[in-house]
Amino acid sequence: MEKIKVVIINSNKSNINKVNEYLKLLKEENVEIITVKKHHYEIVKNLEDEHFQENLKSRIINILDLIGMPKNRVGYQYILSAIFYLNRTGKTRHLKLSTIYAELMLIYQGKSMRSIDRTMETAIEATFNHGNKNEIDKIFHNIVSKENGKISNKKFIYTLAERIS
Repeated sequence: MEKIKVVIINSNKSNINKVNEYLKLLKEENVEIITVKKHHYEIVKNLEDEHFQENLKSRIINILDLIGMPKNRVGYQYILSAIFYLNRTGKTRHLKLSTIYAELMLIYQGKSMRSIDRTMETAIEATFNHGNKNEIDKIFHNIVSKENGKISNKKFIYTLAERIS
């Protein structure tokens, strides 16, 4: 059986002894206590975060490629950033689109909310017109408007963000 690892950050011997006493009370013998300095922990945490972000970004790119979104459109980058932001914050359903657009305005300085919205809309339309119809249908089959055959930016972004999370 693999040992349970307990990481204690910036602790003194007194606290380590308290943890040991607590583990004895629990009758847990299969435990390894690891102590680390705070700055070492932060370095490891940052590396894990970088790995998470790269992994997330490649999952987003994979799904955008799968549905056939053209990479040469500016909206592609905006959509990638919006989905990344939603998944990074862990709020794939609870943020208003205006909050996401505001974040994009900070990233892509000089772009208005309307410009970002329209550019994303154009990229989504190009995907629906020229992309991989089978994959688009699998992902968005019950979300596309019956009236005009289109999907809103919000539904598109949230659907992909939820699928990736």
